[in-house]
Amino acid sequence: MTETSMCTATLISAKAVITAGHCVCGTKSINRIAFLALSDFDHRAVNHDASEIKIPPEYEPTCQLKRENKRVTQSFGGYDMAIVLLTKMVNLESGIKVISLPSESDIPMPASIVYIVGYGADVKDPDPSGRYGGILKKGRATVMKCRHRTIGNPICIQPGPDEKQISGPGDSGGPLLLSPQGPIIGVASNGLFLPNL
Repeated sequence: MTETSMCTATLISAKAVITAGHCVCGTKSINRIAFLALSDFDHRAVNHDASEIKIPPEYEPTCQLKRENKRVTQSFGGYDMAIVLLTKMVNLESGIKVISLPSESDIPMPASIVYIVGYGADVKDPDPSGRYGGILKKGRATVMKCRHRTIGNPICIQPGPDEKQISGPGDSGGPLLLSPQGPIIGVASNGLFLPNL
């Protein structure tokens, strides 16, 4: 999203994407949104410019500290998200799809299986430069009761039931899905190594 970092984002309308707030709040501005094909055989990207970024008011103090390049105390919360409005409509006939938004009844209970998607690095990532991206990864996770202090109402997850890794750098902002087809119920924000829980 910037010249030096990459996050995952999800199209929620023909003119807006959702991602993590920390992906858009920093000293460098977003220079492009690239829509990558979801096919293993088609690696084309369609680039769009951002026209406006909206973050929750509860996240604004953290965002301001990041813009000023000041230290931010890590907190776990449900406000680390952003809506990025695009300058032009996305051509949905190109195969890029809009994910559905949740209803109030879509909030998962602990022990529910959910799905995560992202372009982040993992141990099999062939990109030695660490710039991530290009390989869409999907995984299953289990909703758990949050075991650490949180702000807002986040959905906490852990790997599994059969996964070893939950997410990595570049996965931030990626969708948390109720089923492989949606709706989106959250975005990847931050986490703890499981031994620390």
